[in-house]
Amino acid sequence: MFNWKTPHPLLLVLFACYSCLAQSPASTGGAVRPASPLAGTWHNITRPQFPQGVLLIAEDGYYCYIVVSPNRSKPAHDFDHRTKEELAKQFGGFRASYGTWKIVDNQLIRTVIAGEEPGSEGKETSQEFRLEGDVLALGGTQHQSRFRRMK
Repeated sequence: MFNWKTPHPLLLVLFACYSCLAQSPASTGGAVRPASPLAGTWHNITRPQFPQGVLLIAEDGYYCYIVVSPNRSKPAHDFDHRTKEELAKQFGGFRASYGTWKIVDNQLIRTVIAGEEPGSEGKETSQEFRLEGDVLALGGTQHQSRFRRMK
């Protein structure tokens, strides 16, 4: 049975992603930002080992990134009764974070508010970006991730 007093960190990240992206400037009293061509929902098409990768970039300056490993089997036990091995297999390869974003020149700068890796919280990452129609390329030529805009 799920323990609401101490929810799993994964659920906290997913809830935070939903919460920050569901907010609009009108509902929060914030200023309206200029429309960005990066705003939208992007599916990671670069990494075949993580076909479920999704990057959500909201107009209000928040982002959420979730990657779930493929080929996960359904667990034999409910969440509170899984073994360490079952949990490692289920959540191995899982990545999630949310935070703020901004553009400076041709750099997408993201600051992590929370994520599955506590060590990344508060850190800022900067990646060169390029738009190629409905494809967003992040990073340089050697380590580039590509995302297709979801419609």
